Amino acid sequence: MTNVRTHIKYRYNTNMTGVRTHIKYRYNTNMTGIRSNVFYRSNSNMTGVRTRVLYRYNSNMSGVRTRVLYRYNSNMTGVRTRVLYRYNSNMTGVRTRVLYRYNSNMTGVRTRVLYRYNSNMTNVRTHIKYRYNTNMTGVRTHIKYRYNTNMTGIRSNVFYRSNSNMTGVWTHVLYRYNSNMSGVWTRVLYRYNSNMTGVWTHV
Repeated sequence: MTNVRTHIKYRYNTNMTGVRTHIKYRYNTNMTGIRSNVFYRSNSNMTGVRTRVLYRYNSNMSGVRTRVLYRYNSNMTGVRTRVLYRYNSNMTGVRTRVLYRYNSNMTGVRTRVLYRYNSNMTNVRTHIKYRYNTNMTGVRTHIKYRYNTNMTGIRSNVFYRSNSNMTGVWTHVLYRYNSNMSGVWTRVLYRYNSNMTGVWTHV
């Protein structure tokens, strides 16, 4: 089908309550240049779901871009997720940004992830910040790392605090190593109070 454009709005009540969907898309015989915009809400299994999806892809799934915003309350409460990613057939140049929060198992989680990798997982960079309260309270983690196929030149920066088993943990880690684990450089600062009181270590 060539240059198809469809606009759909519908509502139904059997499994999903008050669903509204708006779809606009175009595609060719090889599924090139698809763009879709979807908004929907449902209440049977998921409450107050809202999703917006924009994506384009070719026959080999090149240049995909997707943006998703959704919320629901059945298993996870107040989830909000924004995802932007692109990839080719060999998963080259992926970039993903995720923000989400939920309350069923983890409370007040916020995560931001940016990463890129090639088919051999080269030059990975990840930035993660999150907090949760079930097992660890007020955890904050900041991670940036890069590695090659032989895990060369890794650099990680980690800050976190927790209160369930360890109280007030603060850790800063910078390390690099090669495939034979030579030239490792690590700096660790941490304190905790569950089994050991007021421990401060610098390595």
